[in-house]
Amino acid sequence: MKGKVQAYSQNVGQVLSEGNVYNFHINCVQGGIKNEQEFEFELDEHGVVKVIYGNGAEKPSVQKVKKEKKKSSPHTWAKTFLTEEK
Repeated sequence: MKGKVQAYSQNVGQVLSEGNVYNFHINCVQGGIKNEQEFEFELDEHGVVKVIYGNGAEKPSVQKVKKEKKKSSPHTWAKTFLTEEK
């Protein structure tokens, strides 16, 4: 998510993002931050700021998972049409 630092003072602050406000402590910040700075951040499953990627921080890249193609066998693609003889 993207957000903007607001009210950062004495190791605590707030992140504004999409109309929501999230409180944070300096312990969850990677890199440098300052008030009015826009940055990327992540929330945990409870909606609490997990990490803030400030200046100089490297955001971990998400590895793409390759999907294996299903190999078709003769039994899956061959169709037999049954007709009724008169």
